[in-house]
Amino acid sequence: MSQITKTILVRDEPTKGLAGLIQAGPLLFTAGCDGHRDLATRAIVPELAAEAERQCENAYGKIGELLLRANAGYANVVRLDHVTSSQDWLPRRQTIRGKLFGRPAPLASTGVAAKMHGINMVTAFAIAVAAPSDKEVLIPGARYGMMNISSAVRGGPFLFIAGIRGTIDPRTGVALPEETPDSFGLQVRKCYEIINAILMEAGAEPSSLLRIDSYIRDRTRREEDATIRREVLGEVPCASTTVGLPLGARGEVEITTLAVAPGEKKRVAVAAQRGLPDVVEGGGFFFVGECRGNLAPATGEIDRSLSVDRAGQVERAIDVLDQRLRQAGSSLARVVRLELYLRDINFASEAHAILGRRFGNDPPVVSVMGA
Repeated sequence: MSQITKTILVRDEPTKGLAGLIQAGPLLFTAGCDGHRDLATRAIVPELAAEAERQCENAYGKIGELLLRANAGYANVVRLDHVTSSQDWLPRRQTIRGKLFGRPAPLASTGVAAKMHGINMVTAFAIAVAAPSDKEVLIPGARYGMMNISSAVRGGPFLFIAGIRGTIDPRTGVALPEETPDSFGLQVRKCYEIINAILMEAGAEPSSLLRIDSYIRDRTRREEDATIRREVLGEVPCASTTVGLPLGARGEVEITTLAVAPGEKKRVAVAAQRGLPDVVEGGGFFFVGECRGNLAPATGEIDRSLSVDRAGQVERAIDVLDQRLRQAGSSLARVVRLELYLRDINFASEAHAILGRRFGNDPPVVSVMGA
């Protein structure tokens, strides 16, 4: 962040040593909330195995509990993210979400299948506004084929756009090829075309983008994704993350984006170099792209000595983040929200401990996902 104050409202819950709820400027940020844990004790409940609805109620319930500490609630949420064990039970999750958040929910949302820990079926995390007046649904979901959520929502100084899959063009109803050699490229292009259309309709443009998260089934095609992005959106410096995930359901890619709201300014604080990410500023916040655990912080070169060192790679990713923030004039103590993707999700507890030690008395809210 730049000039915005970070206030930790909830500590050590749901994860010891880390923040559970942070207020920064007009926004509230929750930690990742798992579905397989008891709401009161946070202990894993074996009887919740395969109980999709009850796990969704737990994950959403914990988000609700955290927001209540800031005198907020479900109606304040502007973005709701999920990682799940499968998308096969998506309608069941949408039913629970609809009961709590409304249907269509007045928020942008993303949901992708990932590698999950044990019996956990869902981890959810949210961004909300502290004051309801700072939230506005700009584009209903139905306009872009999303009947359960909203396409674009303004939250404070930001424009939150729902996750887009490119299996069909919602504006024309034309379906795209699936599971063919060329379907990945066609679906990626359609995603960016739809994102561009939503930005334009909301009064923004591609240059307004602060963050792009691209979830793809085949991570070896990340350069193809980047090439198509440039062709559709142009050269847009932003905090970019490309993650290989199972995804689930139909489609080979889901892309979610965040932009400055119309009238807000964006600037590049630190330009990308080699494997090191862009740092961009907008709405009083800094956004940092993916900080990989196998890079040298000073040069961005791959450090192969860490190839099988899980703890070492978590430490190195934090080192890269620290270095980029310092170049932007910020620090780890000012980090509000952190998403950590692990090849081995069973290393999550150890990763939490490393994060708690590295961030000390000023931890962010954290969501850990298996990639």
